[in-house]
This record gives sequence, structure tokens and C-alpha cells, in this order.
Amino acid sequence: SWGTDDLQEPWDLAADSAGRVYVVDHGGARVLRFDLDGVLDSTFALGRPLGAPEAIFAIVDGSEELLMVFDRRAGRLRVVAYHLDGTFAAAETRGLNTLLADYSLGASTVGDGLLYVAEEDTGRILSFDVSGALVGIARWNGAVAALELDAQRRLLVACSAAGVLRL
Repeated sequence: SWGTDDLQEPWDLAADSAGRVYVVDHGGARVLRFDLDGVLDSTFALGRPLGAPEAIFAIVDGSEELLMVFDRRAGRLRVVAYHLDGTFAAAETRGLNTLLADYSLGASTVGDGLLYVAEEDTGRILSFDVSGALVGIARWNGAVAALELDAQRRLLVACSAAGVLRL
């Protein structure tokens, strides 16, 4: 009962620590939440509208779990943070977007409390903490189609030239 009638164009999903599933509905410019049984939570709504959401991650910041939504507006990808109840997390959003304003973001993933993003222009892979502080740059320089962490929390890079590589 995943409420497929409610989805227009699903692009990505994430699960929080309680097992709820959040689905990015790109076509509907929204995020839907489902419980463990696949029942749509009709009371859930994000406190700030989205333009064209592309990806979502659940991430722990200290003792709080947040949703990070990658949303494209005017051709630019930005990160919008929300609390699990859907309220807009202004400070976290502002911190990340202020820092990321200098980067043209492409592929991204989250793990171990870090946000990993690939720059579209340079191919560098950058890692940030939830406050927006740059933690490091991976030893990679090339086109990136996708990023993910494997079961051992190692960064995987998918690229058209070399396939999938573990960094």
C-alpha cells in the first residue's frame, strides 16, 4: 500500500532511524512520508516549498536527525534541511548553502554524519559536516555520475569512463 497513486515522478528515497521512508516526488515537487507498513502519512508536509527536488538523505547532527533535500531552482542545486516533523531547519540550511554557494553541485550522498558532493565543473569530491564546514576533499578528479557508501562505509564513485570505483 505504498500510495503509488500519490506519486507523480519518484526520484529518490531515504529512511530515518524509526524506519519511516521519505520519497522525493520530483514531478509533484514534494516529499512524501510512509510508515513501516507502507502507509502514506497524509499529515506530513514540508514547512517550506520545493522547486524540483532531486535527492533526499536522513542525517544525524549531534542528537538530532535531519532530512537533507537537494532541490534545483533556477538551474542551481541547493540543500534544504528539515526536521523529521517537516519543519524547515533554517540555520542548517543557511549554513550549508552559504558554504556551497561557491560550488556547482552534482552527485551527492550522505554517511557517517557527512555530506559528500561532487562538483560538476571540477569533478572534485568534497565532504562537509551538517554545519556546512568543509571536512575534506577526496583524491578524485573527474566526471562523477553518482556517489554512494558501501556496507563498510567506503565511498563509491560511479563514472562513465571507469565504471564504479571505491575510494
